[in-house]
Amino acid sequence: MRLWLLTGLSFCILCAPASAQEDANLFDMLLDEITESTLEELTRLPETVEVEKVETQQDVPAVTLPLEALAPYESAGSYTTIIGGSLGKAVWKDHEREDITEKLKTLPATHSLPGLAQFQKRLLLTQADIGDLDGPKEIEAGQDLFTLRLEKLIDHGWYDEAYKLYTDTVQNPPHAQLAKIGILLILYNGDLPTACLEEKVIGADYTHTMFFRKLDAVCGLELGTSDNKTLLQDNETILNIYEEDTFMIPALDTQRLSDLTPLERGLVFSKGRIQYNDNLFSEEIIRDIPPHLLMLYVRDDRLPDSLKTSFLREALIRGLLTGPQFRKRDETYKDIQALQDPEERAEKLATYLSTESSLPVLAAFAPLLQAMTPDQTTQDVTLKYAAAMLYAHKALPETWQSHIKTYALTNPKNYVYFQIVSAIAENGSFLEKNKVLPFELTEADLPQNMAQLLAILESLGAKKGLDEKVLMVYEKQSDLTEPSDYGMQTDSLENDIKTAAQEERTGLTVLNVLKALDGDKTNTPPSLIRVALSSLQNVGYIDDARGIAQKTIVDIITNDKGE
Repeated sequence: MRLWLLTGLSFCILCAPASAQEDANLFDMLLDEITESTLEELTRLPETVEVEKVETQQDVPAVTLPLEALAPYESAGSYTTIIGGSLGKAVWKDHEREDITEKLKTLPATHSLPGLAQFQKRLLLTQADIGDLDGPKEIEAGQDLFTLRLEKLIDHGWYDEAYKLYTDTVQNPPHAQLAKIGILLILYNGDLPTACLEEKVIGADYTHTMFFRKLDAVCGLELGTSDNKTLLQDNETILNIYEEDTFMIPALDTQRLSDLTPLERGLVFSKGRIQYNDNLFSEEIIRDIPPHLLMLYVRDDRLPDSLKTSFLREALIRGLLTGPQFRKRDETYKDIQALQDPEERAEKLATYLSTESSLPVLAAFAPLLQAMTPDQTTQDVTLKYAAAMLYAHKALPETWQSHIKTYALTNPKNYVYFQIVSAIAENGSFLEKNKVLPFELTEADLPQNMAQLLAILESLGAKKGLDEKVLMVYEKQSDLTEPSDYGMQTDSLENDIKTAAQEERTGLTVLNVLKALDGDKTNTPPSLIRVALSSLQNVGYIDDARGIAQKTIVDIITNDKGE
């Protein structure tokens, strides 16, 4: 606002008639309203700060709005029923606004337990009553729950979900930050003409913000109604788009793309200025792409076919896509599914999955795996396919269970694996617990992360379903018992989760669990897993905790590297 005021003053003086310029009184009166320190700050701003590069709250004046004006937005959500994915309308009941906003801002991009990413998305999309929320009755624009949720959806690459939530809820945005998000979501859909049309409709209310002033200049260039580039001089990327026909940014340069302002990034994708060097993308490079860029690539119509499967696969592994979303987009799945001959379909499926090791990807093919007959599969393939079906929460057909039992009787570790799975699986036990085994179980037959597995089973009250032979081996091994000291940080995280659950603050419990279970699953303390899953059940998410637990158990035993 200060920069706008100074610019306006300068413009008035430069454009005034000579007689007015000689009249210093008017200018002096205006300057009296600006302090000496403020004037000094404004005059040096262009030299010290790239205004557009700080294109978040800094370009939006601090404005507070009454709670009643924001309540309809804060309560909005795409998930309105439990069966439809909602976490419940009372998710924020008896919460402090400050607790929620701070946790929302720091939600992690990765999680140690499979299924938590989608659980996080459901929280962000849940329609919830905020009537009982404790806090101020005036809220700073952009700090409301609706805006924060949309921003977090965008950070994680859930553009389609954010766009639907926005368009279903907002007709006349109540503040500039929300209006800006709406424009950006249109740009990320690759629809610059509609973004410019929207700017003409709502932009007049926000000409005090740098974002909308620059967008107006961009739309002038795009529509040919103006060639004024004055406001865009510090945006080299935007100038290059409109001055250099061959200007492109390599998709490999993820750091450069992340450093762009949201407006610049939206224009680069909307104008098709991304260069995909498909032969240079390795698995390691794809694995390191930030989620907000990865999903822009996935949604880009210009993404080469040679990269689509790899990018879709990575998005699925991270939980950014669900199995159904992957199947809808993946050409390989659709081609195999379309085959009419069951034998040909099974052969093509086996060939394709023979080199696939990622459990989420294998699980995406579970509907096809269920229809296969495992007669010709080896032990390793049988276990891999069975794990995929369990990960996808699909019931194992009797033919698969029969093969598992046969193989397990001569492979101790396999027996242990599926005894653990049987303790929690929804379709019952695969192996008879009291069957006389032709071998003795040893420590080497136990999974490497046995302490984590037992913590999960205990949290669900399922440990009693585990074969006593397995428990006896575990209890004899002192080096496998759970360490008691995980440091103050873990203790603090566990206490936060426990306290929120004991106070029956549902949303805060979920936020604490999501925050605590980020990072590498192999280093997650068993006690933290136990507390997290138990607390989710204590606040009513019993099925969700069980689903996350089953995915995690199958993931741990499938990726077990112990000998």
